[in-house]
Amino acid sequence: RNLKNEDLEGKKRTDLLPLLSSLKIVNQEPINIDLVKSLNGEIHFTKDSYEIFNSEGLKIIASGEIPRNHIEEDFNNFFSLQEDTLKIDKILDDKCLILEFDENIVLLNGCCHSGLMNTLDYTKTISNKPVSHIIGGIHMAGASDQRILNTLDYLKKIDKYRNEVFVFPMHCSGEKFRQLATKYESAG
Repeated sequence: RNLKNEDLEGKKRTDLLPLLSSLKIVNQEPINIDLVKSLNGEIHFTKDSYEIFNSEGLKIIASGEIPRNHIEEDFNNFFSLQEDTLKIDKILDDKCLILEFDENIVLLNGCCHSGLMNTLDYTKTISNKPVSHIIGGIHMAGASDQRILNTLDYLKKIDKYRNEVFVFPMHCSGEKFRQLATKYESAG
């Protein structure tokens, strides 16, 4: 069945039960805050960046909420169950880690739901150092060729460490992203 957003938004969990067997649905349990605390863990809910570690030669910063300025990276095909009703989820809690060294930064992404261009723009507001590595998910598995090429063009324009940036796309980056990135790089 070919579903549209309007087929899902506002539905109750019971309305979705017939679809569960025929669709790919992520059914993630909420974070068990008490369990995390019992294991001496900490959870910080914040819209602002948060310094996790700072020592000579390395600072690690958890991003805050990443602004969505590149409209082509905005999406509305994710949903979350809120009070038993399915609602569009922009995944505004998407985070990255910024590892700031003396001369460069390494960007660690989870899934990069904010989009790589938005994430890199945000990173520039945290550190003025050039990017040397981008590691993690880039969330391009379902992206169009044009969106991927726009992102690759953008990567050519960013401030790079020693004029290079090494990209290590993982899980949700998608095979199409890897293939187009390889062709793009070899084309010069």
